[in-house]
Amino acid sequence: MTAVMVIDDRRDSERVVSRKLVDMGFEVFSRESAEGLVEALDANPVDLLILDMNMPEVDGCEATALLRTHPIYKSIPIILCTAHPLPGDHARALSAGCDRFLEKPIQTETLRSMLSELLTDATTSAIFPEQSS
Repeated sequence: MTAVMVIDDRRDSERVVSRKLVDMGFEVFSRESAEGLVEALDANPVDLLILDMNMPEVDGCEATALLRTHPIYKSIPIILCTAHPLPGDHARALSAGCDRFLEKPIQTETLRSMLSELLTDATTSAIFPEQSS
């Protein structure tokens, strides 16, 4: 089963995104902080990360930049999201190394489209069989 880790310090936001993912057929791991992210990934390997951009301690951009230098996790797809984008946030997120940037509230079809683009062909055909040829 394809696994996604959702990290958001706001539990209500994490639950909304996690529910959408579960409904799409993903296994979901959730965390309230990006602190200790490498250890969390070691314990629960995933195929994609969805990180809130603005979190205490380690924000989504910092976590993304850290992962992009890690030998094992440097190519994991990362979606950064925020409910309150400021000018320059999108550029900052891309500069940190994220693959996509989403504004909350996250629309199901937008999320589905991003997941389809970011996940490998084998993973995509398992989750989105209508796209298999």
